[in-house]
Amino acid sequence: MKKTYIHIGIPKTATTYLQNQIFPHIKSAYYVGRPYTQENHAFNLLQYADNTLFKPIKFANELDKINKLASDKEYILISDEKFFGLTTCNFINRSLIAERLSSAMPNAEILIFIRNQEDFILSMYKQHVKMGMVDRLLDKSYVYSKGSGFDLDKWQSGVRSFDLKNRFISHQSFFNIENLRFNEIIAYYEKMFPKVHVFLYEQFKYDPESIYKRLSQIFSFNVVRIANNVNTEGLVNYSLSLERLKEFRTRNLLSKFVKNKKILKIISKITVLRKESQNNLARDYVNNLMKNNDIYENNQLLDSRMNLGMSKHSKKYFGQ
Repeated sequence: MKKTYIHIGIPKTATTYLQNQIFPHIKSAYYVGRPYTQENHAFNLLQYADNTLFKPIKFANELDKINKLASDKEYILISDEKFFGLTTCNFINRSLIAERLSSAMPNAEILIFIRNQEDFILSMYKQHVKMGMVDRLLDKSYVYSKGSGFDLDKWQSGVRSFDLKNRFISHQSFFNIENLRFNEIIAYYEKMFPKVHVFLYEQFKYDPESIYKRLSQIFSFNVVRIANNVNTEGLVNYSLSLERLKEFRTRNLLSKFVKNKKILKIISKITVLRKESQNNLARDYVNNLMKNNDIYENNQLLDSRMNLGMSKHSKKYFGQ
């Protein structure tokens, strides 16, 4: 199979922009992405099925088709941020996807854009509110930390009551802050694949040309020129304002009880006028999660190991 690069996101790191405006125009690479990588059965089963349904030979056959279509290209580029795992379910399929991709394409290289965990969580939260999936403030119902556990001594002493607070993964919220230990995540991909190219979203945001130059080297093609020709009008994915966020969240909550859409919209807009104590979108809550679970220290380990330039954004990545 031709030299292959797999872009796995992560979500909320300009993935849609890259997939729509940059990747399809890299002439040296045959590009495949969403919705094909979600709705094609071979790719779909690779991500979401257990081994009773997923058949490696069928996925291998699909890759053969891609390889034939890429006959006049130097590279193959496959992109889907869902390869990073389900954000709504503790990324439960992340390692399974990595293992299956590695087994099918052992010589492929990984492209991964990471974003500081605070902004990543807040951005994902806004998206899930906008999609109607969340109706509460950003708290432990959305992202949480591991519980205290249930040791054998408790069992021996006769304790038989359930308490979700004990669990490492409780399934009572979208994900655990432990799921965002980038040092371990990237180290895992390094075990699975010969090379992992790590990019900082913050660098892409403030110095995009430096990222385009790296991509140009990887694909032996002038990606800077592609970016210069992009019409950016209408490309910005505007984040929800605080007022709109409150309106969407209220609407999500009331929709369980109020079925008339016009009345629901009016009530939601009126509710927005109420003052809300957590008007900073619970950044303090997320920061405390990161401090109490050594996420900042974990970022420092990754940066010292890979020299990614996180120190330029030390407040976000290191908390200082």
